[in-house]
Amino acid sequence: MILHPIKSIVLTIVILSGLTGISGAKAQNASYPAGDLSLKQCLEYALQHNYDLSLRRMDEKTGLEKVKQTRAQALPQVNASGLLQDNVQKQVLVLPPDFASLFPGGDGKPIPITLTWQLTAQATLAQQLFNEQVFTALKAAKASTQYYTMNTALTETQVIEQVSSLYYRYQVTVTQVGVLDSNIYNIAKVKESTQAQFQNGLARKIDVDRLQVNLTNLLTQRRSLLDSIVTQGFQLRYMMGIPMDQGLALQPFQPKAIEDQIGVGVTMDSGLNLNNRLEYTILNKEAELEGFQLKANKAEFYPSLAFNANYSTNGVSDNFDFIGHGTTAIWYQVGYISLNLTVPIFDGGNRRSRVHQAQIQIDEYKKQAEQTASQLDMDYRNAKLNLATSITNIHAQKDNVDLAYEVYQTTQSNYKVGLSTLTDLLDAENSFLTAQHNYYVSLLQYKLAEIGLIKADGNLKSLLN
Repeated sequence: MILHPIKSIVLTIVILSGLTGISGAKAQNASYPAGDLSLKQCLEYALQHNYDLSLRRMDEKTGLEKVKQTRAQALPQVNASGLLQDNVQKQVLVLPPDFASLFPGGDGKPIPITLTWQLTAQATLAQQLFNEQVFTALKAAKASTQYYTMNTALTETQVIEQVSSLYYRYQVTVTQVGVLDSNIYNIAKVKESTQAQFQNGLARKIDVDRLQVNLTNLLTQRRSLLDSIVTQGFQLRYMMGIPMDQGLALQPFQPKAIEDQIGVGVTMDSGLNLNNRLEYTILNKEAELEGFQLKANKAEFYPSLAFNANYSTNGVSDNFDFIGHGTTAIWYQVGYISLNLTVPIFDGGNRRSRVHQAQIQIDEYKKQAEQTASQLDMDYRNAKLNLATSITNIHAQKDNVDLAYEVYQTTQSNYKVGLSTLTDLLDAENSFLTAQHNYYVSLLQYKLAEIGLIKADGNLKSLLN
C-alpha cells in the first residue's frame, strides 16, 4: 500500500504557477494550455510552439525558396532597360589634315560625331541551352526539399523525446513530494505525542530530539524536491514554448495505470530498422546531395551553350524634342540574336580540386552513416535491456513497498503499546519512505526506458496517439 500525497493543492498553486503572479488579463488573452494537461496535449502544444522547431520550419521555408532560385536558372531571363543621356561634352573625331582636305570645308579640326541627347529603350533575352551545372542543380532540387523536411522531422522527434522525459520526471517529483508530506505528517504526529509524554515524564528528551532531527531532515528533502520541481517546470515550459511566468498543471501521476500498461504497445523483438531513424537517413540524404555537387563540379569540364537576343530603339537629337510635331530627333533600331559557346580549357587545376573535395565529402558521409548505424544498433540493444530491467525492478519495488508498509504498520502499533522502541519506529518509517522513493524511481525509469525503445524503433510520434 502507498500513502496518497496530502496538501497537494498548496504545492500546485506555488509550484505550477512558476512562483510568480499572473494577471487575469494576460491569462485570459493568451492562448496557453489550461487545465491538467496530458502528455499528448503537452506534445501537441510543443510541436506548435517550440523555439527550435519554429527555427527549423523557417529553415525549411528558406530551403524551398533556394530550390525555386535554382530552378529559375534554367528559365528564360528577360530584362528591359532604358537610358536618357545628355552628352555634355560631345564625342569627336579627329582626321589627319591630308585626309580632312578631301572633304568639303575640311580644315583638320575635331568633328563632333554625337548629338546632345540620346534616348534608348532596350530588351534582352537569355536562355541556357546546354549547361550541365544548371541541369544537375535541377535534379538536386527535389532531394534538397526532402533534406529540409527531414531535418524538421528530426527536430520534431527530439522535441517529443525531451518533452516526454520532462513530463514524467516532473510528475514523479511532484508525487515524491506528496509521499514526503505524508511521512512528515506522520512524524509530526509522533513527535507531538512524544513531546506530551516527555512533559508528563513518560518519555526522554532524547526521543523528542531524535524525532525533531528526523523531521528536519524530511523537510530539507522536501525543499530540495520543490526546487527540482521549479527547475523541471521551467525546462518543460521552455521546451513547450510557454513563458516562464505562465501557470502549468499536469495530470496527476498514476502508478497503477502505468503498471497496467507495462509492455503494451512496445515491441522488443522487431529488430532495428535503420530506415526509421532520421539520424541515419539524413546522412544518406547528405551523401546524395553531395553526389549532385560532385556531378556539378564535373560538369564544369563540359562546354556550355546559351542563346541571347537583344533589341533596342534609339533616338538622338540636339534638342530635347523626341516626340511631338516638328521633332528633330532621329530614331533607329538595333537588334541581334546570338549563340554563346563557352569551352573550359585550363584553370590551373581548380575544378579538379573541387571534384576531389566533393568525393572526399561523400566518403566522409558514408563513414558517418556506418558509425551512426553502429551507434543506433547499440542504443537499440541498450534500450531493450533497460526496459526489461525496469520492468523487473517495478515488480520487485512494488513488493518491497507492500512489505515495508506492513513492517511500518506493525512497528507503529507496537510502539503505541510500548512493544517497540523509537529507534524501531524511525527505522521502519525510513525504510518505508525509501521503498516508496525507489518504487516511484523504478516507474520513472520504466517510462524513460520505454521512450528510449520507442525512439530506437523510430516511432516517437506514436506518443501523440
